[in-house]
Amino acid sequence: MKKLTPLFLAALFVIAGTTAKSQNLQGQTVFNFNLGYSLTGDLIKGLFDEGTNSTIKVSPVIILGADYGLSEKFSIGASFTTQGMKGTITDNWWYDDNDSLITENFDFKIRRSHIAIIPKYHYTSDNDKLDIYSGLRLGFVMWSYKDDSNDPTFTAFDDLKGRVTVGFTTGMRYYFTDNIGANVDLNLGAPYVVSFGLNYKLGGN
Repeated sequence: MKKLTPLFLAALFVIAGTTAKSQNLQGQTVFNFNLGYSLTGDLIKGLFDEGTNSTIKVSPVIILGADYGLSEKFSIGASFTTQGMKGTITDNWWYDDNDSLITENFDFKIRRSHIAIIPKYHYTSDNDKLDIYSGLRLGFVMWSYKDDSNDPTFTAFDDLKGRVTVGFTTGMRYYFTDNIGANVDLNLGAPYVVSFGLNYKLGGN
């Protein structure tokens, strides 16, 4: 991924350098559905690397979004993302008030959701089927979780708190028809690293 990201960004700007016109249109609305990859699952697994065994499953990031064209160069968008994680922790241990060693197995479920506003700049291109863009992702991440541990001192999830996020996104859409296309996004910051999906556009002047 570290090698892919600079190459992808370079390709975007090379393509954008062959300027002609933008695929984005004023009054146009583009809807997208994507699946993405994040590093969050690895971070969650890292919480349980001392004294326990774990089986953790992480779903892809599900992304729903829409952009509205303010002009040929600028659009404003919104997105909602969600990602689920669940696991079984075995041999979780602690000492009770009588200094007796207690072990247990327990399950947990975590869901991370993110909402964002995304102003984008759309580059020009000789290919009228190609829409290349970059923008800021201004959002807020939210967490929910539950577990059935009997350990009164179990606080592994206490640091999963909501926070404001600021990220940078860049990507491209390619339209197979007048309305339907595919897209790829790279994102620095929450809630994912890379995503792939489909988009549908309508309207525009």
